[in-house]
Amino acid sequence: MDALIELSAPDDLKGPAKEAFNGLDVDSLTEDNFLDMVSACGRHCVAKCPNSSAVVEVEGFVVEVAAQLWLERQFKSRCPLRDLLSRLRVCSEFGPRECAFMTKYFYYFGKMRSHEGMMNDLGRSETYRDAILGNPDDFKGKVVMDVGSGSGLLAFFAIQAGAEKVYAVEAGCMHGVISTLARANGWGDKVIVINKVLQDMTEADCPLNSVDTMIAETLGTFLFGERGIETMLVARDRFLKPGGAIFPTQATLSLAPFSDEALYVSQSALPAFWSGNNFMGIDLSSCHERANQEQMSQVVSSMVDPSTLVAKQHDVVYDFRTLDSAALRNIKLSYDFTLDRDANVHGLAGWFIADFIGANATTRLSTAPEDILTHWFQVRFLVPKMLLAKTGESLTGTMNMQANEQQSYTCSMDMVLQSYQDGDQRRQNSDMGLMDLDMSHKKYAYKFVTHGNVRTGCVDWQKTTEEARKNRAAAQALLNGTPSKHWGKTATLKDIDFMCVNAPEKLVELKIRQRVIMGKIGDDAFQSVKGDTSAGLIRRDGNGEESFWMQKDDCKAYMIEHIVVRKAQLQVSYQKTPDDELRKHFEGLELSQICGCFEKFQVFTSVELECK
Repeated sequence: MDALIELSAPDDLKGPAKEAFNGLDVDSLTEDNFLDMVSACGRHCVAKCPNSSAVVEVEGFVVEVAAQLWLERQFKSRCPLRDLLSRLRVCSEFGPRECAFMTKYFYYFGKMRSHEGMMNDLGRSETYRDAILGNPDDFKGKVVMDVGSGSGLLAFFAIQAGAEKVYAVEAGCMHGVISTLARANGWGDKVIVINKVLQDMTEADCPLNSVDTMIAETLGTFLFGERGIETMLVARDRFLKPGGAIFPTQATLSLAPFSDEALYVSQSALPAFWSGNNFMGIDLSSCHERANQEQMSQVVSSMVDPSTLVAKQHDVVYDFRTLDSAALRNIKLSYDFTLDRDANVHGLAGWFIADFIGANATTRLSTAPEDILTHWFQVRFLVPKMLLAKTGESLTGTMNMQANEQQSYTCSMDMVLQSYQDGDQRRQNSDMGLMDLDMSHKKYAYKFVTHGNVRTGCVDWQKTTEEARKNRAAAQALLNGTPSKHWGKTATLKDIDFMCVNAPEKLVELKIRQRVIMGKIGDDAFQSVKGDTSAGLIRRDGNGEESFWMQKDDCKAYMIEHIVVRKAQLQVSYQKTPDDELRKHFEGLELSQICGCFEKFQVFTSVELECK
């Protein structure tokens, strides 16, 4: 291997290349493992590029080595050079750096207003400041690097903690702001601003392995969402002294199954537009399934109420002092939960906790559901169809996160419920992008704070948390609340018989559609979609109360299906009955009998119901 490097590598790359490929057992290479093993070595080689060699030159060397190794091993198929190059670039900080996405990325983070919002996230800013000022042994008289410096805030905290010199690495146009603030505050001789993508930095910008302490605010959605951690690790490999400090030092990524009927109902109702059969004379309903699949694949970023978690969380700890950035190309999380109560499982919730482990103190930044919200909130990955689980049942599966060239991850989830009554039940969801988040459930409360001579508004995270939990509780209470006073009553409008049914998901679906008044009874108005009563009616009483009414002929089928889906709550003899047989049984009952059974299902309980 050394002979091949001596022959192929430029002189200034020979040392780092030998270090990167050290330990590669050429004889162990196979067609199956070739791409993984060689791309891992190549990634190390790119990270340790020591001087003014362009990244593309290092990539070219790695490709040349790979081609030669492939020939020497006498593999018969074609060498996957294109895939190798793709891996090297996706594992880089920003992938192909001329891509349109990164132009947009730097444009957004080059705006003063963007950084004002981040700086005024006081929980975030104060945690970093406490971690830095609380560890003088890691900063006083030290050489520090701030990766992705932005406004320079962390670099300035390091100066306040006594740092001798800070390299503020900022690839975007905010580098001018860092220089301006450093000079204005008397730190111009201590803050060295480097306006480069980190992979393009040379030894002339910062000597290799010369930094005592590294700081970075590169934490993203679900920890790795913006792939900023990779940038920090590349900087660590090239510039941090052996044993140097990293802030944050490690992070714990957590998953737990959740049950949130209100969220599930609202998300399921959103694609209702595509169920219409007369949009300007066009029947759209054939595309409803696709629209629903797309909606349920969107990751929800919002507050997770701790009371909705139905099993002990699964934790994975990532130590940034030793983590290999190549391992972040494809992250696989395997879990095995034991349900701690009967629940309708609607998916997985995720969050992270970051720890700053210093020489003097440890500081924690938490985005967990039981703590005060941060701008990261939490995330939820939905299943396309809920799982009815009972206490003690096992929920196993995997969450795969594949790095993509949108500076983020595409997630896929495979979940199996090992049910006592129904055997294994599987749910899968894929193409869930951490860059394409549904943030519509976020609501903010604000407060005024004073910074010196300026009074400004910022998010009040304590109040935001309290109001989010209050609103969720109200939504769930409405969903599981007492049926309307009209429940079970009938009304005839335009020769069609309707019946009042407690069907909150149908009510939500109808509320987001444009409606007209179909008829009135006294002061009460019945609203429907214009020209289509199949979706049901909303009765709005004179006092503002709303109830849902369905065509009477559809009520029986709707209630039977609702019961069959939840058959695990029925008496044991029904739990093992095939769905089709169970439907046939209920179809033979009187409507009043079905109504009585259906009403008991409005709140999930473990009580066995007898429906005769």
